[in-house]
Amino acid sequence: MDELPPTNYVQVDIMDIPCKGTPDSKNFAFWVTNYIAITTFSTNPSVRQIRSDCVWTFPRTGTVMTNTIVLLRAPDQ
Repeated sequence: MDELPPTNYVQVDIMDIPCKGTPDSKNFAFWVTNYIAITTFSTNPSVRQIRSDCVWTFPRTGTVMTNTIVLLRAPDQ
C-alpha cells in the first residue's frame, strides 16, 4: 500500500452472500460495486487513508444500500 500513489479504484463483482441458488447460477444477480479511494491523511507522520464504499441493491425492495469502511495506515504497519 505504501508504494501506491493516492488513487481511486472501481471494482464490480458478485457479492458472496447467496440469496437463492449459488453465485455461479444464472438467477443469482446480487451485484456490488466497490469504490476504493487511497488518500494521504497526514504527511508528518505519514498516514494513508483507505476508504471502501460497497454499493449494492437489496433484492426484495430495490433499495440501494452502501457499506463503508475507513482505515488509517502508517508505513510501518
